[in-house]
Amino acid sequence: MTIRPTFLISTAFAVWSLVSNAAVPAEPAQPPEEARQPAEASYSDSEIRTFVVAAIQVQRINDAYLPRLKEAKTPEDQEEVRNAAMTEMVNAVQNNGMSVAKYNEISKVVQTNPEVAAKVREHVMKEQAN
Repeated sequence: MTIRPTFLISTAFAVWSLVSNAAVPAEPAQPPEEARQPAEASYSDSEIRTFVVAAIQVQRINDAYLPRLKEAKTPEDQEEVRNAAMTEMVNAVQNNGMSVAKYNEISKVVQTNPEVAAKVREHVMKEQAN
């Protein structure tokens, strides 16, 4: 399976959207400033590699659940499929030793920081070579 780095980045961002929109509190609290803007757009090779491995797994989960989502007949069935996919995606991220918050942060930074995006692409190529 060949994974395009840009698709991987889009998938990572889509997961962030799913997870961040999963539960909306009755009164949305203002996140701390450091949660809104990553303090530093520099990540270690280890963090980038962990992000890429998790994102590849997230992409595979997404690919597996997409047909099931399309086959779901009712909004309730669709929600059930989305929840199952989201649970697996969150587990994939956490089982790789990364918090969902860190994963989301990197996925946001990748969208706007060409240097971090280049590092992610480099690690995607390395993972594909393995």
